[in-house]
Amino acid sequence: MQVRITSRLRFVSIVLTLLMPFGVDCLAQSAPGNPSGTAAQTKAPPQPQPVTAPALQRLALLLPLSGKQQAAGMAIRDGFIAAALQQPASRRGDIEIFDTNDKGVLDAYSRALQNGANMIVGPLLKEDVEALAKSRLTSVSTLALNTLSDQQLSTSFMLQFALDPEEEARQVAQRAIAEDHHRAIMLVPANEWGQRMQRAFAEELKASGDSIVDSRSYDPNSTDLVALVKPLFASRKPQPARKPDDPPAARNAIPESRDDFDFVFMAAQPAQARQVYPAIRFVLSDASIPVYATSDSYATDSKSRDIDALRVADMPWVINRDSDTANLYAQMERAWGAALRSRSRLYAFGIDAYKLCDWLNTAQPQLAAPLHGTTGLLTLDSSGRIHRQLDWAQIINGTPQPLPGLNNN
Repeated sequence: MQVRITSRLRFVSIVLTLLMPFGVDCLAQSAPGNPSGTAAQTKAPPQPQPVTAPALQRLALLLPLSGKQQAAGMAIRDGFIAAALQQPASRRGDIEIFDTNDKGVLDAYSRALQNGANMIVGPLLKEDVEALAKSRLTSVSTLALNTLSDQQLSTSFMLQFALDPEEEARQVAQRAIAEDHHRAIMLVPANEWGQRMQRAFAEELKASGDSIVDSRSYDPNSTDLVALVKPLFASRKPQPARKPDDPPAARNAIPESRDDFDFVFMAAQPAQARQVYPAIRFVLSDASIPVYATSDSYATDSKSRDIDALRVADMPWVINRDSDTANLYAQMERAWGAALRSRSRLYAFGIDAYKLCDWLNTAQPQLAAPLHGTTGLLTLDSSGRIHRQLDWAQIINGTPQPLPGLNNN
């Protein structure tokens, strides 16, 4: 495999380091003033392999490898290259990597085309995907790593793949309904992300004829979430008037909960989940009522018993690794350690971005069997969107333990 880096030279040493644990064949980089990216190189002779589809040829990977999103871009890049190195040498394709934060996404895309890319992965940032969609530059298969609305997407060459939290919220609604829960109480943060999660969850639930009984938005910076949650779950039954000689209620007494709901959806980032979820459990008189959340609710690099019993949707890479995935994870953990654990889902995103290149290289992939990816079961719809079907887990002793699939319940 040939890997060429057409961004700043400081990234060359990083890529050399990340490739070494996987036994890369060779590495070439573009020198300043050499836009073609050519460099002296030697290639191992290709190994004959039985294939069922054409081998990948020239891939370009467009990511922010500097600036505010550098860490995310580097994690995705590392996962992408690690996945490529799992392929036989004859099928990997040549990979050229561009920093979209260097001279802009349109410049990076144009240079990728000039250098002969026949498949382009990226960009990552939504504003870059929008700019590319409007530019009419797309003339080869392009796998954008973010999503646009149908009105914004005007090119038949662009497919969309993203770790979409709204799609996860919709799958929470689907799981709850499949488990015979139909009346929800919802808690979301009072910010733009929370509003998006609320809309997606509500639309999916209502499409099945089910309902949101009540909802609250919480301040992510609040230190007294019990005060917010307590009235939300309080019984709606008329309470008898207190008499002067009645003993005062115990300070930590848990009042009777309302009985017009049968599950809770909590949208939260890890720090907020560790506060919101215990507040919910403290005021709920019925411990059997399930609380559901998306993968955003817990971090992959730490354990927290504060969210024990929470039901979460997440990718197989995190909660349900098969033997091949577990071996790859172990390799990558040896190479990157804490960096992998802290951005684990982004590494998996990069792995699946590469896998999708190979999958999309086959004829009519939307008619073929789904792709079993590290981020989920992947399917392609007629509008060019890649959808992820997630796995499910319950947090036990601070770690996610897989739950049966719906077909196995």
